[in-house]
Amino acid sequence: MDIKEFQKKLVQIVEAGKAGGNCIDALQVEELFRDDALSEEQLGKVYEYLAVQKIQVTGRGEEKTDSAQEASDSVQYQTAPLSEEEKSYLKKYQETLKQLPKADEPIEVLIEKVQKGDADALQKAVEFYMPLVADIAVELHHAQVPLADTIAEGNVHLMMALNRIESTEHVDLQMEKGIRDGILYMIEEQTEQKRRDDTMVDKVTRLEKAVKDLTDGDDDLEFSVDELSIFLDMPKEEIEDVLRLVGENNI
Repeated sequence: MDIKEFQKKLVQIVEAGKAGGNCIDALQVEELFRDDALSEEQLGKVYEYLAVQKIQVTGRGEEKTDSAQEASDSVQYQTAPLSEEEKSYLKKYQETLKQLPKADEPIEVLIEKVQKGDADALQKAVEFYMPLVADIAVELHHAQVPLADTIAEGNVHLMMALNRIESTEHVDLQMEKGIRDGILYMIEEQTEQKRRDDTMVDKVTRLEKAVKDLTDGDDDLEFSVDELSIFLDMPKEEIEDVLRLVGENNI
């Protein structure tokens, strides 16, 4: 598909729509772009482009609007074995935990004292659950998140979980859930941010190559973000994000 020819067809279809009282049939649009072999997504972007131009497209039947779909970006990941360095760190950390004094009261009693503001009981409860934090951190270990960071985050949520407990019933389950949820959230946040960073680098590279291929050395060739979105089959928002990132204002 030649970009110049494609731009001409966009102008042509907009003019046809305006001539039809700002209305055009979907069959007419599909016929004009038939030789370009547009995907459904690209054709959908053509319709979106026409909508921006205030031209109504009739006869589309059941429309497919995947762009409006909102996915819950819950990051899926696989746990990873510890590196040799992390194994060494864990061994030393667990040796340190063994040196902590043993609780001289049942944990339920300590929790009741914590709820009354007893700072000494809070310290003892923290020390009681620190080994659990390490176990959960190892269980949920992710290759992109250092074990030390995971344990540190787990200890933060250990404190938070202790301050949230309202009942000593099933206290161990409450603590495990608070620690586990906190660690999972941190891992998801960090891995998602890395994924976004990696994806943005890929998008910048892909867009730069695509624009170079399209212009073919012709610096006078200009096109809009809408046209790029259709031609490259990239969401308009992604292109705008990339352009903002690289500080490009010529498109």
